[in-house]
Amino acid sequence: MRRNLVLLIVLCITLIVIAAPALAQDTPVASVNTAYLNVRSGPGLGYGSIATLPRGFGVLLLGRNAEYNWVLIGTTDGVQGWVNVNYIYTTTRISSLPLAESAAGEPIAGTPINPAATITGYVVAQLLTGPNEANPVITSVPAGTNVSLIGRNFDSSWVLIRLADGTQGWVPAGAVTGNVPVRALGTTDGSVWAPPPPSNVPGTGYQTYVIQPGDTLMGIAQHYGVNVYTLAALNGIYNINVIYWGTTLLIPNA
Repeated sequence: MRRNLVLLIVLCITLIVIAAPALAQDTPVASVNTAYLNVRSGPGLGYGSIATLPRGFGVLLLGRNAEYNWVLIGTTDGVQGWVNVNYIYTTTRISSLPLAESAAGEPIAGTPINPAATITGYVVAQLLTGPNEANPVITSVPAGTNVSLIGRNFDSSWVLIRLADGTQGWVPAGAVTGNVPVRALGTTDGSVWAPPPPSNVPGTGYQTYVIQPGDTLMGIAQHYGVNVYTLAALNGIYNINVIYWGTTLLIPNA
């Protein structure tokens, strides 16, 4: 009898171990597949942006709109908002998600994110007028100080913060620990990214284009007037929703 009980317990544990990965995979998840993705308060471009997420940021899929082209996502800290399906990568069928509407038939409202941080990387951080060490010092900020996150420079190495008294200035990104990644903030240093023009490949019917942050294959195809699936096949791309900046594409000459 005792032996049978032991065998039964072992069998139950084995089944749980086998089933656990399958259960974990049942949770719909996705990742951001564009450089910076705006999370909006509703399913459409007319709704305001409540957050910006960087490439690779993981999110939960909570629901969809009636047209299946916007999804309600959630982050691990409970924030919710809407993103366009063209800018996420997921193996979940969007049609399998529940319709995310309130009882009145309105889309569920997103939760605004208030980016905040604590000075943790330095005993005393120097608050500067600009995003490099050559700028004048405004004041010193001791470790443990709570601050608001306002923005970042282009490569996310510096972050613009605001103190409780309203003073704003720049500190190295390593000086803060925040509730959102520094890369999720908007650029506030005046930097502008200008993508290089495509170049013709002599002796071929193609030109080249280097994928830039924020590009989508659909957008590139529309810009050059080529079919997105033709462009994907030419460049060995099997998922038109997943491209990587820095990659050189061959584009058929018009």
